[in-house]
Amino acid sequence: MWTTTSQLALPTSRNRSARTDSLHGPRFPRLAHWYTISETEIEDAVDNQGFINEGIAGYVYPDETCGGAPLYSAYNPHVYAHLYSVSREEVKNATQRMGYEDTGMAAYILPPYLQKPPGSRAFRRDYYPPLGKSALSANILIGADNGYTLYLNGKQIGTGHNYPVAQAYCVRLAPSCNVFAVNVTNDLTVPNPAGLLAAIQIKYTDGFVETVVTDSTWHVNTNVPSGFQEVGFDDSAWPAATVEANYGASPWGQLSIPPSAASSRLSLTDANWIWTNEVNGGNAPIGNRPFRKTITLPAGQRATSATIYMAADNEYTLYIQGKFVGSGIDFRAAQKFVVDLLPYSQEVTIAVLARNDNGPTSPAGLIAEVDLTMEDCDCGSVVSLVTDGSWKYNLGTPVGFEQVGYDDSAWPTAIVEGKYGMQPWGNIAIPMAVAGPSGFITGAPSAPPAVLAT
Repeated sequence: MWTTTSQLALPTSRNRSARTDSLHGPRFPRLAHWYTISETEIEDAVDNQGFINEGIAGYVYPDETCGGAPLYSAYNPHVYAHLYSVSREEVKNATQRMGYEDTGMAAYILPPYLQKPPGSRAFRRDYYPPLGKSALSANILIGADNGYTLYLNGKQIGTGHNYPVAQAYCVRLAPSCNVFAVNVTNDLTVPNPAGLLAAIQIKYTDGFVETVVTDSTWHVNTNVPSGFQEVGFDDSAWPAATVEANYGASPWGQLSIPPSAASSRLSLTDANWIWTNEVNGGNAPIGNRPFRKTITLPAGQRATSATIYMAADNEYTLYIQGKFVGSGIDFRAAQKFVVDLLPYSQEVTIAVLARNDNGPTSPAGLIAEVDLTMEDCDCGSVVSLVTDGSWKYNLGTPVGFEQVGYDDSAWPTAIVEGKYGMQPWGNIAIPMAVAGPSGFITGAPSAPPAVLAT
């Protein structure tokens, strides 16, 4: 039910700027459509050959990474013109009847409406329950090309930056009005496909269930105004989002969809190896690098404990809520820690000082999976997360980086090196038992001990 009804919602603004790879499409009324990346050739075809200019047909790419269709080319040595078509039959006709030579496949083409400028866009959806009903909770499946931050009623629910993997959340709702807001970021430096995909299953106090999906009922802004996620923010002037494709359509295809957040936990095998931007050819400089991840739970939810599986090449020291949890010095096997969170908290801060040894350069990486156990809630009792591109890092070791409330807003996001099982690490061992006592690695700040289960 999540996948068949969901659609990709995108901003209504469309990029029409001139680019060196813009593909122009003239049409000759009695023959065929032809394409070229040269505006001069388009003008000649229209002025001298009886073609009609139909504007930009798409953008070309050197490979099929973006899900484009093959674009075939032909060359006419008599008029010194290259012409392009997505139809092999049209190329065949040109070579047999019009003096062209078949020059094979030139590139892949995507239609222009799929090309969105880089940057962030704001989406909002106000939701009101049917008359006489009270909302209780929501199961949310969400993914974005390339990354997103999700809010409910002004509170951050979660982030994701590992498209094409969707994330699952379960949150409590206000009985009446609820506002779902998403900040979606399109990466790269040139226009490229971008989209937001979400399905929200809303449960009511009487057991009634309803599903909300990304569609034209969402509002969108090509900027991200301050406070856009707040309930009282006025989005009445925002245009409706444009539905560009159904779930599964090219260039996005199928997302990797996790089971419901209410009933499942992630595993270390779902996690990613991450590091800083210093990795070059699989190697990184030696030294300590701090990482941070802050999890803000929905209003009304508090974490009572955390179970962490972690490993680093070469070693690490882990902190939660500013307290020392433990260290690991062998990346061939992960360590398991179970931490009591006292006092219970709506916001959980994880900090790691990871160290790359051996030099002058060698492989470096950090991988982790975290389960936060909640107070009893209709949504279930566990929230899981893994190392991904939403974690943050610093190339130095700032004083107090391990503390709750430390300002890491200027830190860059981690670089995802690959999934669990990638080389050179392979399938590292995942323990069943909790790790024994350990000390701080070299350079790790001292901190009071966390309360650990044994």
